[in-house]
Amino acid sequence: MKKTGQLIAFFGPDGTGKTTTATLVEEMLRNQGVSTFHYHWRPRFLPSLNNEALQNHDFTNPNKLPTRSWSISLIAYIYFFLDFTLAYLIRFRPMMRNGAIIIYERYYYDLLFHPKRYKLRSISFMANLLTWLAPKPDLIVLLSGESTMIRNRKAELSLQEIIRQQNEMKVQLVNFGEVLSIDVTSAGSKECARQVFRSILLI
Repeated sequence: MKKTGQLIAFFGPDGTGKTTTATLVEEMLRNQGVSTFHYHWRPRFLPSLNNEALQNHDFTNPNKLPTRSWSISLIAYIYFFLDFTLAYLIRFRPMMRNGAIIIYERYYYDLLFHPKRYKLRSISFMANLLTWLAPKPDLIVLLSGESTMIRNRKAELSLQEIIRQQNEMKVQLVNFGEVLSIDVTSAGSKECARQVFRSILLI
C-alpha cells in the first residue's frame, strides 16, 4: 500500500449494497495494515444540533419525511458543507498524510441527488455551488444496476426514483473526480469490493 491516504466516496440508490461493499473494502484495507475511518453520510465534526428542524431521524422511508422550510434548508446546506470541509481540513488531511483511508457512504454530493432524504427542499443553486467547493474525493465509487433488481433488494424508493437517481449520478459524478462504475446486477458484494480495492492500489 502507498503511504499517502485517500478519500473514497460510495454512491448509489438504496439497495445497491453501499454499506456491504464499503465494509468489505474496509476489512481488506485493515488486513493490509491500513488505518481506515468509515462514515455514513456526514463526519459529524460539527455537533448534531438539538433543534428539531435540523435533526435527521428515520431514513427507512426517506421520501415520506417532512420537508424543512426554505430558510432552514438553506442553513442546513451550509452547515453540512462546513461539517464536511472542516473535518477534511482539520481532522482527515493529517490522517491521510500518514496513509489513512477515509471511506464515506454518500458524501456531501448526495444532496444533489436526494435532498428529500435529509428533509431538505431542493435549492439547486446552493447545492451546486457548495458541491463544487467541497473537498474532492480521490475515488468515487458508483454502484448501479438493473432498477427492478435494486428495488427488490430494498423497497425504500420507487422504481422511478431509482432510475432518476442512477441517471443523475452517472451524469454528475464525473464532474467531481475519477469514477469507478460497478454494475451490481452481475457482480456480488465481494467482487465489487475487490474492484474497489484494486482501484485504490492504483491511485
